[in-house]
Amino acid sequence: MTAPAVVFRGKAAIEGVAGTFDAILYALQQTVKVTQNFEEEVVKDVHGYDAVWLFRNEHSTFDCTLKLVGDTAAHSIIPATAAGGGTVSSLGQPFLAPGSTVILASFSPAGINGTYQLLSGGDVDLANTKIGDLTLKLRKYANADQTTAIAAVPS
Repeated sequence: MTAPAVVFRGKAAIEGVAGTFDAILYALQQTVKVTQNFEEEVVKDVHGYDAVWLFRNEHSTFDCTLKLVGDTAAHSIIPATAAGGGTVSSLGQPFLAPGSTVILASFSPAGINGTYQLLSGGDVDLANTKIGDLTLKLRKYANADQTTAIAAVPS
């Protein structure tokens, strides 16, 4: 089934949360929140005024809520699959293993796309009155060396 067309008038806007996860099979993303983070060190001069600003460790955190849906009931409860750097947790589906990497693609704006590291705090929300939710928490670094390091498994 094709999605209905969205018609815009006036100013251009970004709409929806279309995009792909390399480690998610069936779940549908509903909300995405991306936050820019960095560490700041401020150095004072001899009179106590701010004189130097050092910014380090720029990264973004990505919070996403997905609906647990699938083409079968069995598939709807197993959205996480061992793909790319992501492996299923010892806890079982739908959780990914701690520190897994997840690759995001086709999101708009493009700055959302890239290799992310799974963070602690993802959850599953089930109720008898609605479709289940899966929440993912991920981190992506601005520095290419840090991005390479999160996906590397030392020998």
